[in-house]
Amino acid sequence: MSTSISFTHPVGTMYPGYVTRALMPYLIGRLGADGVTASLVVEPGDSSMFLVIKDLFRYNLSPLFVQLLEAPPISHKEILNRWADGVCNRIRIEAAQLANPNVLRQRVRTELVPSHTTQHPDFSYARPFPGGLSMILSIVHAAGTTRCTTEGLRIRPLSVDELFYYGQLNTDAIPITITQKSGPTTCLSGPSPFIAAKAANMPAVIKQHAIEAPHGIFALIPQQHLLFVAPATPDDLSGQLQTLVDFARFAIIDAQRNNPLHAVSRDIFYFSPEGTCETVTCSNDPAVQELLSNPQISPANYHFSAQKYLSLPPAFEQRFSRADHASPAEQNAQ
Repeated sequence: MSTSISFTHPVGTMYPGYVTRALMPYLIGRLGADGVTASLVVEPGDSSMFLVIKDLFRYNLSPLFVQLLEAPPISHKEILNRWADGVCNRIRIEAAQLANPNVLRQRVRTELVPSHTTQHPDFSYARPFPGGLSMILSIVHAAGTTRCTTEGLRIRPLSVDELFYYGQLNTDAIPITITQKSGPTTCLSGPSPFIAAKAANMPAVIKQHAIEAPHGIFALIPQQHLLFVAPATPDDLSGQLQTLVDFARFAIIDAQRNNPLHAVSRDIFYFSPEGTCETVTCSNDPAVQELLSNPQISPANYHFSAQKYLSLPPAFEQRFSRADHASPAEQNAQ
């Protein structure tokens, strides 16, 4: 490993160049010398730095930077060495734990992400979800969460099918810390990045929150920690969907502006009583972009864009015209 990196910046300073050209290369090289592949990731929203250990950990580097900032530069190399030793030790412990099927069953989660996230071969195991989304697997651990890769799954003691099964059970059980209601619309949120993936088992959401939805339920999934749901009201579909957009569009805007890595979807989904799922909006239409990006859109533009966004497919509207809006169970009883 090269030892030519300079650790001579003045006490109390952490210049960006010092971080990117001295500290991080040394740390990544030090880990590499121990056989650990690591990469640096910078969040576009707040410029937070994370060290990603492939298929194992995602470390927030802020605590390390605070420690370095409070120490004289002459001790930075020693601090980085200790930190690298701790990472290597944690990796060994983690690998041993995840070799145990019972531990793996408890720590796997499902995660809902935009499909462009899974176009890399690392996620060839991903499962499609309506609306241009994909389901992947993640592992929770003391340092945070890490997304599973195809290569990493090959060494796990459970099959991919088993992991998706237990992962969804665990995701279903994640607590909702904040529940907000506006008419029939309910917003479910929490600190977990897996809240959105609860949508993959909508019957569980309906049961857990005692929602009456004989005609199915609408859902909007703007960010990983948010899920909006509203039982379908056949008598006023357009009005109901407009209310859902009014309730959720600022969450969509916030995701795009401040948390782009955590944004999920800009569409509205319909989950039928029979278990099917489809989108009922046109979020890719150029005419709706201002609606979902400008919090100060003019009333005229808002009305026009909302009409384009909420253009319901004819087959969807016909579904609710059958038997005077009777639910599938009621239709079968007739």
